[in-house]
Amino acid sequence: MESPPSAFTRGWEMLWEQPGAYFVVAILPPLVALGLVVLIGRLLVLAHEPTVDPLALWASMHWGTHLLIWLAGIASITVPMYLVARGVSRLALEQQRDVDISLGAVLVDMLRFVPTAMLYFLVLGIATFLGSLFLVVPGLVIASACALIIPAGIDGRLGPLAAVRRGISLGGRVFWRVLGVYASYLAFAIAGRVVLSIFTAGGEAQGFGFFVLLGLWFMTLLLAAAPVNIMVTLLYCQASEMDAPPLAAAAGAGNT
Repeated sequence: MESPPSAFTRGWEMLWEQPGAYFVVAILPPLVALGLVVLIGRLLVLAHEPTVDPLALWASMHWGTHLLIWLAGIASITVPMYLVARGVSRLALEQQRDVDISLGAVLVDMLRFVPTAMLYFLVLGIATFLGSLFLVVPGLVIASACALIIPAGIDGRLGPLAAVRRGISLGGRVFWRVLGVYASYLAFAIAGRVVLSIFTAGGEAQGFGFFVLLGLWFMTLLLAAAPVNIMVTLLYCQASEMDAPPLAAAAGAGNT
């Protein structure tokens, strides 16, 4: 009996079956978040005199304001990534079942997921971000342990807390493979940053050219989030299949 393809192989196959939908879902939330951050920053600049020193302005703020700014900064990174995971996982799960779903339906589902994404930011996102500040590894471990929460919530139509319990319980079955996927994405991001530094070293790329290269690197990272989340969703499916036989056996025993 032929063994099923790996999550890596199958993930790329699924991506190229409908690349447009996956790439729109992967790009849209971060770009919207970036646009909001730029708009808020612009409004803050307009609200103060141009001569105001940013460091002096920061020092004049209350510690509560500092905390809110830090939380808003973390949320602007983590919440869009949760929305991307939601959209890509929804597409991948339906694709695995050979069920057609429109891009509009996925985008609406992502919009409805915003309150849950904010909750996950408070429960998981802050811990992941703080863990990433300590030599990256703790944050990577936390993210890998919690990676199956979103596909579990979609597949089981679970509430946020039930999805957390289900996702973490299944996560241990494929933890090392999920960690490998996330570590590969991190290595890809670091390699891209190194290449960007090489091209911008010595002042060869300044001004417009620098921002073009930075934008290309940023867009590449966003696009790479699509196959990463597809693979994580496939690993969720594998973990669910591992969990199915004991559940089926228990159900059979209860009917005898």
